[in-house]
Amino acid sequence: MALYYWIPAFAGMTGLRKSDDLFNGPFNNYRATCLSQSKASFVAKISIVLEEADETAFWLEFIIDEKLLKQNLVQPLLIEAGELTAIFASSRKTASTKIR
Repeated sequence: MALYYWIPAFAGMTGLRKSDDLFNGPFNNYRATCLSQSKASFVAKISIVLEEADETAFWLEFIIDEKLLKQNLVQPLLIEAGELTAIFASSRKTASTKIR
């Protein structure tokens, strides 16, 4: 995914101590979601993935707003983060309706 290619660009930035978590968090949690043993567990885990993806989008917006990097470098990542957030939200909604 495109997000992995930008990890080194953020590694030395002040205030982003967890740069690896910023990008890896949603994906590591998604892997755990795929191993869910029940639909309820899937919904709980995909909710964590959704929160992580949204947090990634927040930090990307912060980077743009504070002009830490050029917007043209970060904007494609922000778009992708938004798309992934929408996918995870849709997955949670679908799974939530199927457990009722």
